[in-house]
Amino acid sequence: MKNKLFLVLTFSFIVSLSWSTTIQVVNSGFTFSPSTVDAKVGDTISFKVAASFHDVIEVSKATWDANGNTSNGGFKLPFGGGVVVMTKVGTVYFVCEPHASSLMKGIINVTSNVVAVDPTTFISKMSGIQEEFPVLGFGTGDIKAVLNGDTLTVSGSFKNLTGEFNAAISGGAHIHRGLPGTSGGILFNLVPVLDSTKKSGVFLAASNKIFLNAAQKVQLIAREFYTNIHTTVAAGGEMRGQLVPESDGYYQANLAGTQEVPPIMTSAHGAIVAELIGNSLVVTGSAKDLSTGINTGIRQGGHFH
Repeated sequence: MKNKLFLVLTFSFIVSLSWSTTIQVVNSGFTFSPSTVDAKVGDTISFKVAASFHDVIEVSKATWDANGNTSNGGFKLPFGGGVVVMTKVGTVYFVCEPHASSLMKGIINVTSNVVAVDPTTFISKMSGIQEEFPVLGFGTGDIKAVLNGDTLTVSGSFKNLTGEFNAAISGGAHIHRGLPGTSGGILFNLVPVLDSTKKSGVFLAASNKIFLNAAQKVQLIAREFYTNIHTTVAAGGEMRGQLVPESDGYYQANLAGTQEVPPIMTSAHGAIVAELIGNSLVVTGSAKDLSTGINTGIRQGGHFH
């Protein structure tokens, strides 16, 4: 019998989404217009120049400074122009090959399309499917956590639990440490006010102020904390939600072999949570119990399709 190799994989990355801006560059006689272009990663530069006279090639800075026309191995568009997509941050230098010596040249200043955030407000949208082993139910919850200095103030509500809130499990509601798809130990208790059914409740800010040390603040900003509610039908947690920075949108997905086409029988499982910030998607998550090592030879092994 072959031995299985069980792995736990965690990840965090930023995806630049497909929508972008197209910027047009034309020729005005023997000059590019505009000759200086400001763009972001993912933007398309569309060159429309006189087909009988001008082409566009990328050159090094040294060649550009010397009014030369030797390609640096970058893009090379034919007479009449074409399009090129900006893929990395930096300055791109281009010239018209026949007329570089006549100063027909330009530059593209490419900056990141990732929106910088200094998060102080974090959101957790709780559901049963976010548990490491998903729990079926109608329970939902929304939590807001505001970091001010070393103090994290938590407020929010939950409703429609299947089981009753179970305060016997270390108080019943907590912040744990763990990326999506992994279960972690209890870090902090949360104190709810329950309704008469013990299946709904609210978290009042005055009762839920938590001190964070420097390491814990780094972990919070790295999306490593999640909220969790334990009930009489789900001792490990009936619903949970990852604490992520307040953003334009939130998305969650579970990973399982049964979702492959065709399905694969495996004990491997995982989850991701993503928040949309401008036109960037910040993704965190994990995969567990993989039967073999991840195949990084296939475009690093993990993808969006």
